[in-house]
Amino acid sequence: HGIAVVNGDIVKVAPYTNKLCQYFRLIENKLPVIPSLLYSGEKADVPMYSYFKFPYIAKGTYGSKGRNVFLVRNREEIKALIKRFGFGKVLIQKYLPASWDYRVIVVGGRVLGVMKRTGRKGGFKNNFSAGASVSSVEAPKEVHILASKAAAVFNADFAGVDILEFEGAHYILEVNFFAGFEGFEKATGLNVPRTVFNFLLRSPNALAR
Repeated sequence: HGIAVVNGDIVKVAPYTNKLCQYFRLIENKLPVIPSLLYSGEKADVPMYSYFKFPYIAKGTYGSKGRNVFLVRNREEIKALIKRFGFGKVLIQKYLPASWDYRVIVVGGRVLGVMKRTGRKGGFKNNFSAGASVSSVEAPKEVHILASKAAAVFNADFAGVDILEFEGAHYILEVNFFAGFEGFEKATGLNVPRTVFNFLLRSPNALAR
C-alpha cells in the first residue's frame, strides 16, 4: 500500500533467512565466512565426518538467538541432528574457539553501533539470549566495513551482523534481519527503535500522517 516497511525487500525473498543461502550470497560478494558445508547424506562424496576435525559446529539452516546451534564432538551426535532436522537442513562449520564476538547494528546502510558479546565460561555460544555478557566496544574499522557490506548484499534496511575475530582475521557469522536489540541497547545506550523509525520517515515510501 505504499507504506514504508522495515526490510520489505527481504521479506519478498524468503531464502535470505536461510543460513546456507546467506553464506552463498556473502561468498558470491567476496565477503569472509567460516568454512562451511551442507550435510547432504551418509553417502556424500566427501565424508562430512572427516572434512572438519571434531569438534565442529552444526547449525540448522533456520534458527535465531543461538537456537539450533550445536557443538558436535562425535558421529553419533551428528546422526542425531540429521535425524532431527533431516538431510539438507544441517550446516556444519569449522569450529573456531573464540570466547567473544561482535554484534553490529546497521540501519539504512550505516553502522549505528557495535557491542561485544562474551559467552559464559565453558560455553560456545555468544548470544545475549544464551546468557552472554555484553559491553560497548570500539571495533576495528574493518568490522564496520564488513557489517555495512553484508547488510548491503541483502539490501537490508535494518540488520544485526555478527562478526567473529579469530587469529587476526574477521568472519561474518550471520546477518540477522529481525535482530533483537535488548542486549545492544543495554550495552551501548543507543535507541534502536527511534533510529529505525527516523530512517523509515525519510524513506520515499513513507506516508505523511
